[in-house]
Amino acid sequence: MKRPRTVFLYVLLFAAVATIAYFSGITVAGYVAESRAAREREEFKRSVLEHTRDLTIGEKLQDHILLDDLGRKIRLSELVSERTILTFIEPDCGTCIIAANKLHETLTSGSDYQFFLFVSTYTPEDVQDAMGEAANSLRFVYDEDGTLFEKYQISMSPFSLVLDRNLTLLDVIPGALTSEECLEVVAINRAADNNN
Repeated sequence: MKRPRTVFLYVLLFAAVATIAYFSGITVAGYVAESRAAREREEFKRSVLEHTRDLTIGEKLQDHILLDDLGRKIRLSELVSERTILTFIEPDCGTCIIAANKLHETLTSGSDYQFFLFVSTYTPEDVQDAMGEAANSLRFVYDEDGTLFEKYQISMSPFSLVLDRNLTLLDVIPGALTSEECLEVVAINRAADNNN
């Protein structure tokens, strides 16, 4: 029993170091390093999925009720678009703050923010204090009693779920989102809008 837990802790440590290195501007040159990093991220994703509960790629999530900035109840289904990234964060998490600010810098159009949703157990005031400028443009909803975090056993942040408009889980992204992942979601939604 201790061995899988130790492996999981090593994987979490690797993810934390990789995330810090990424946002510090340290880049690994060459195709070999990039493919190795992608392979390791996929292995980490598999490990995280093994330790979460009720998260299976291709299955539909429950239509959870969350709170908006004003404390009003809102269903998850009311917030999703063709492709939405639902990111679990905690404002006291340095990586979460960096990730939110990076997303804020990556998105070029105000309408693109609607495709990204941040979930926190903290209050709107705490999120505003911690996130600063990014909190004014990014969408936050609140899981005030931690129901979602507990249901899916989310034990790290940031941790993202990629959902379609039917709440089908398409992917999970442990750690910070890359600019490429963000821009891909924007492109998918824009293409869907153009087809309607």
